[in-house]
Amino acid sequence: MATYRLRSTTAVYTPDIIAWAISGCDFPHDRDRLIGVISTTFPSVPKEAVAQLLTKVVTYTVEDETVVFSVEDRPEALPRLTCRKCAAHNPLVYFAPVTFDGAGTCICFDCAQARNWLDADGNLRPGVEL
Repeated sequence: MATYRLRSTTAVYTPDIIAWAISGCDFPHDRDRLIGVISTTFPSVPKEAVAQLLTKVVTYTVEDETVVFSVEDRPEALPRLTCRKCAAHNPLVYFAPVTFDGAGTCICFDCAQARNWLDADGNLRPGVEL
């Protein structure tokens, strides 16, 4: 297990920057860009570790003005998915694109059914865009 310490500077208060980036990663279209920004800001931390931090695969603590987190040397075998409608973690999935970092969003089966997106055979109705 590798532990990383992201220290603040006089110009950057790291706990606020990480909290902002984690919030932004809830939006799939912003995720890759935010991971890239934080990876560039802290070049000693592998991009995969930053991705795990920002997608909430791992938790972090704040010690003084330093963000501390640990990641496994090996990523999880299965990605951690979050339904982008109800925010359930690892639900029964109807639609699930997965990003390069093993984290992604999906539409869970319950949300697809509740929104009447599926026909009688369980297929996506014509005209419905995920």
